[in-house]
Amino acid sequence: GKTAQATPTQVQSIPSYIKQLTIIGDGHASNPLSVFMQSRGQIAIDTRVYDITPKQQYFAAIVPDDALSPDGIKQNDYAIVLQTNTAHDTDIVIVLMNDQTLIRTFYKNGKEAELTASAKGFPKIKLQPKDDSIVILGVVKGVIRVL
Repeated sequence: GKTAQATPTQVQSIPSYIKQLTIIGDGHASNPLSVFMQSRGQIAIDTRVYDITPKQQYFAAIVPDDALSPDGIKQNDYAIVLQTNTAHDTDIVIVLMNDQTLIRTFYKNGKEAELTASAKGFPKIKLQPKDDSIVILGVVKGVIRVL
């Protein structure tokens, strides 16, 4: 009979500028790293688009609500997020409020800080020092819409 010829498999090498980011899942502000335990998988992104340096930690988050839809960030978009627990005035942030993930704009005015939505119907959230029910997970650096 005939012997089956083994054909060499094509190994597709992934360019170094493509990076796999963990898509965070649900978590709780009392244990912010819990969002990584319940990961929703990974998304491949082109680091050249988002100015990502190897030393920085990034993750992806599925945008949880339409709070920033007037700014073009809609529910179920993927936010590309620099992992940090500090933010600067007007940064768009992913936060955990108790067990809810939110996307908001961070405003700082002197010692006062608040999280606001650009869409109507979302209350402002005042940030109090030592309030551990709200934790900043990171600053949004880009958004991917899956069509």
